[in-house]
Amino acid sequence: MTGAKRSTPLPLEQTLELSAATSELRRVSAWLYDQLGDGIPKEALLALDLGLQECLANTIIHGSPTAAIRVSLRRFEDRVEIEVEDDGMPFDPLGAVLPPLPTQLEDMELGGNGIRLMRRFLDEMSYRYSSGRNHLVMVRRTGARTEE
Repeated sequence: MTGAKRSTPLPLEQTLELSAATSELRRVSAWLYDQLGDGIPKEALLALDLGLQECLANTIIHGSPTAAIRVSLRRFEDRVEIEVEDDGMPFDPLGAVLPPLPTQLEDMELGGNGIRLMRRFLDEMSYRYSSGRNHLVMVRRTGARTEE
């Protein structure tokens, strides 16, 4: 996945500061729905919420308990970008090697599929570590989506 072509943002550009607590997951989901509401297709909103929840859950569970987390939301005419920044240990989810999926349902375990889901339902992701902070940008286009 590569970086998105830049276009002028619509009036919507918001930021939310979070603590590294699982209780923040509901708050950020409500904030996302409040910001985007009926302004984008439901499928795109669900994909963005899934990506954001998985990213934050990984940051909170596997990162520093004192991490300062910032979520920035930018809505463009053709897409929505969400950037998650945190001051935890560097971790590039794009470089993570995922284990193969089991071939039998009874071998499937709960958890451990967040990055796989993010890769599947988001259109683009980019990562960088800069000035002691992780920056993950997740993009979902708001127009018709073609399956790969």
